[in-house]
Amino acid sequence: MCVIALKYFKDSGFVGVKNRDRNYKPIVHIRQSFRNDIERLYIWDEKTKYTEGLNEFGIAVLSAAVMVKDDEREGELESSKPGWMSPDGKKIRTALLENTIEKVIKSIIDARVVGNTIVFTADKAFIIETAYEELDEETGEPIESSFKVEKQEIKQSQTCVRTNHGILLPWSGYQDDEDADEHERDAR
Repeated sequence: MCVIALKYFKDSGFVGVKNRDRNYKPIVHIRQSFRNDIERLYIWDEKTKYTEGLNEFGIAVLSAAVMVKDDEREGELESSKPGWMSPDGKKIRTALLENTIEKVIKSIIDARVVGNTIVFTADKAFIIETAYEELDEETGEPIESSFKVEKQEIKQSQTCVRTNHGILLPWSGYQDDEDADEHERDAR
């Protein structure tokens, strides 16, 4: 279970953190990129080519998956398809080519990066929750028209934490086990 968090500190601005919990042993590198004359620095999962990071304009992106089964399959796909690359990692790298926080957010939404994504600068931050509400019964693929987005600004007085389930889209991601007793559900 991945966890992303964001908090504002008076002397530093917004600071984001993430743990990347995988069902395989990831090999993660820090990579620097100069593409389209824009510098980006991001974490790079060697196995899946998944990335998150920041750009020279001070815009950072962190994300936690909500289509968890698809996300967990990424580690398997890497070994079965040479040259395979995490679709969301590529979409995030592309978004980081933008020069304003608004354009990065638009790129993430337009590219349909599915998950709980924090986009922030030192002074401004947003949480974007996106997910597909329906899957095709035969193929299991998302139904494009069921893509949902909720976006909320994170105030400097707030701390934002997300994992692999939605808050603004409460039906997305991991869900409560209906058989669990009330106390166990409250603890989640």
